Amino acid sequence: MRLLLKKELKEGWRSFRLPGLLLLGVFFALLEPPTQKYMDEIMAMFAEGIEITMPAPTPEGAFMAFAGNITSIFLIAAIIVFMGLLTKEQRSGISEWILTRPISRKNYILAKQIYLMISTVLVVGVSSLICALFTYTLLGALNVTGFGLAVLTLVTIVLIPLVITFMTATITSKGGAGAAAGIGTIFIFGIMSQVLTHTIWLPSHLSQHMSQVLYQGSSSTQYWLAVGFGWLIIVVAMIITNLGYQKKEL
Repeated sequence: MRLLLKKELKEGWRSFRLPGLLLLGVFFALLEPPTQKYMDEIMAMFAEGIEITMPAPTPEGAFMAFAGNITSIFLIAAIIVFMGLLTKEQRSGISEWILTRPISRKNYILAKQIYLMISTVLVVGVSSLICALFTYTLLGALNVTGFGLAVLTLVTIVLIPLVITFMTATITSKGGAGAAAGIGTIFIFGIMSQVLTHTIWLPSHLSQHMSQVLYQGSSSTQYWLAVGFGWLIIVVAMIITNLGYQKKEL
């Protein structure tokens, strides 16, 4: 297992999948704090004499803007990157070659799933920390507890579509189907958050909870229920992926 995971990490680095996503996350981390701070000046450049009063920038507002980019543009890019995590090796015959060695299908898939989770936690965690530090220099400090809970929430939001992407791509052997499932999950969760307004314990409402924990610096029972159900979806999707691949003909 350790050798398989090491192989995945090396391949992710050499193929520029991991550095590319990290650079994209850092880009948004460095973009939003100055954008929020100097929004008045930016708007004045295009207003042509019209006076526009913007709300006072806050550290929490800057981080929430960053989080919005992570859960939209960055997440779609990550889905496209990870949709071929297994299917490319299947098409090239690498999967068959690896499985002729004393390596079980379970460990082969599990190594890829662990790599997916490590990559997500690393990229989201590092870019979030950079955003928080840059925000501190421009707008002030974030609440430490609120920041930690916000990062946990952000990781959960990003991982759910990614594991569903990998699950679908693995079972169907089609990266495009995986990407469609992952992007579809984003849209379904978005619709649920607007329609099911009273069921805020669902994972679809994690973005709302992130705003609350970031501003208040504390959590609630409904927040932990939403996070818990989110990770339940992640674990179940991983189990289905592993079981499905073990029964799949190569």
